[in-house]
Amino acid sequence: ISGPNAGDNGTDTTDVNGIATFTYTGDGGVGTDLIQACFTLETDLICSNIVQKEWTEEIIEVTPLFASNPLLTDHTLTAVITDLKGNFIAGVDVTFTVTAGPNAGDNGTDTTDVNGIATFTYTGDGGPGMDQILACFTNTAGEQVCEETAYKEWVPPVAVPIHDNWGRLLIASLLLSSGLWGLMRRRRFQQK
Repeated sequence: ISGPNAGDNGTDTTDVNGIATFTYTGDGGVGTDLIQACFTLETDLICSNIVQKEWTEEIIEVTPLFASNPLLTDHTLTAVITDLKGNFIAGVDVTFTVTAGPNAGDNGTDTTDVNGIATFTYTGDGGPGMDQILACFTNTAGEQVCEETAYKEWVPPVAVPIHDNWGRLLIASLLLSSGLWGLMRRRRFQQK
């Protein structure tokens, strides 16, 4: 009688147990339908109490949306699925796919736990660059829902030329030592 699917109706004949049923699809959007069943007895219209059916929407949120790590390390994405009221939705398969970047093609699927959480971990072994990652699931209406693209930057580790620095340190130490030795020798010579 009202709500996002107002106007949907149907007729059924009661069975031997006095039961009649009405099934409809919530394709009118998010909101609450008010539903009432009525029948005519002789000339009187008799109606039931009004029942409510809430239609909500599942949403997905992925974190982090951007991160930067050295090559050959692991990166974990976390997806949380809730309804519009913030209630966690468990038992939903979330597919994570690296859609572009040096690790394009890497993917995995995880099922949301009681807190609506699914995770995906992969290793940045495709070389330096920026990965784009998409997390998607199929909602109860059979539609695919995807979160905005997450970005993962893979950078080469900072090269530290240990041998060159040690060599420079050794040369500096030797020069300093020989300079100090020369100063001390000169001082002794002057004292004599």
